[in-house]
Amino acid sequence: MGNPRLGGLPYRNALTRAFSTSYPSVESISVDVGFTSSLITNRNNPISGDVEAAIDTTYAALADSGFTAINLTANDIPVARKYLARDGPTAGIAGLLVSANLEPVSPDYRAPQPFVTRRVAASAGRASFDIAFVGVTEFPGRLDPSSGYRVTDPVPALEREIGRARSQAAIVVVLMYMSASAADAVIEGLGEKPDIAIVANSFGAGSADGSVMGSGLEPRLDGPLRVVYSWYKTQKLGVLRVKLGEGNRIESATNSYVKLDAPIVPDSDAERMVVRQKEAVRKAKEARYRAEGVQATNASP
Repeated sequence: MGNPRLGGLPYRNALTRAFSTSYPSVESISVDVGFTSSLITNRNNPISGDVEAAIDTTYAALADSGFTAINLTANDIPVARKYLARDGPTAGIAGLLVSANLEPVSPDYRAPQPFVTRRVAASAGRASFDIAFVGVTEFPGRLDPSSGYRVTDPVPALEREIGRARSQAAIVVVLMYMSASAADAVIEGLGEKPDIAIVANSFGAGSADGSVMGSGLEPRLDGPLRVVYSWYKTQKLGVLRVKLGEGNRIESATNSYVKLDAPIVPDSDAERMVVRQKEAVRKAKEARYRAEGVQATNASP
């Protein structure tokens, strides 16, 4: 979390805090569109304690930073599923995790929320209202059945949940972790469409088919459905500014990207989160080394 070239949280939080301070009457909402864990593994590559510590502290930091929603991907499930344990809490980190098309195949786990809502406070001449954030996981994906989950077709899942979200919120935003071309295909298949789609895929944010990384895609903001894209590993933070008209409908939208590096002054609270993460990883590594040393000793002739 402390590397600004990979979207360091101290820079991100500093930017969002500065915006809120400069524009106190403007609601500011932070969401993560997916692959939060940066974990790539399979059932033949177990997760080490230090990797799990890094991911757990990342989730905790996003929760402590006031994020509204964290979209789940197949990459996240090996660690994130602990927050969705059947007998575990539904608040805290679990209350931020969203996906409309991620289903449990194990009785030990429950489905994540398909969407969460965020109340926007009343302002001059405007009553309070809700914005819904619907999550969707890349399909067909590479989720191993041993994870306890499966990924289903996103079109019927989104069709159902966008309709439900529309009944509860004035604006519906879909968080889509998939290539731009895949996202377009899903959106095309929807009869009930969202107001905004935020598309992210760490391995292909630079081209529609996912073959080029990192160069960015042009947002589409001139239609009834606005589509924007995240930058590769959030090296640049995507900022979508929305102006509402009568009935809390979107009147206009602009999109920009802010490089998460100097001259932004890192947020001190987030820097302390980074220190806690490094300490947690260090302790987990030491525990793993000790355990591996014991195993090696026991295996010696």
